[in-house]
Amino acid sequence: MKKHDEANRIALDLLRKKQHKDCFASPLEFLLDEHMRQRALFGLLDNLSVGAHLGAAYLEAVICFLKSDFALHVLDEEEDLFPLLRRRVNDDGQLEHLLGKLSSEHLRDRERARLILIGLNDGAPFSIEFLEMLRDFSGSERRHLIVENAIIIPLARACLSETDLVMIGVRMAARRGMEIEGNLCLN
Repeated sequence: MKKHDEANRIALDLLRKKQHKDCFASPLEFLLDEHMRQRALFGLLDNLSVGAHLGAAYLEAVICFLKSDFALHVLDEEEDLFPLLRRRVNDDGQLEHLLGKLSSEHLRDRERARLILIGLNDGAPFSIEFLEMLRDFSGSERRHLIVENAIIIPLARACLSETDLVMIGVRMAARRGMEIEGNLCLN
């Protein structure tokens, strides 16, 4: 049980982690860090889906993350990363097909995140359908992250210029209300 409690505490710390404006100097690394935080979220949702009782601090962190960080992450990809990849990669439509699939998953999962937020904020006991939705959401999002980590991020590393990355970083920071220099040195 202690190992399980420790995993939950680590997940809580990851969800509460605040971004510093310097992290946007390496936007692809930032996206990977966000994927790690999302996996922490999915672990907590999995625990809820099997009837585990999480304290108020955990539920608050899950709600906060879904409302803010998760939604912003989708925008980072949909408004910045994916459009730039579409412009930089010429592969006879294979990338477009993959990005289209990821975008449709984003739409579906935004709606499921909205429904999860309603259920978590309701305060009523969770229905079997709600618990199944938590499990399905976590599972499909994990598969989604595998594709992004294994294909999209390496492709972006190979195809995007330093200027592209600076622009993405500036836009990501601005989306979070942070202002950074447009001429950051990238690592």
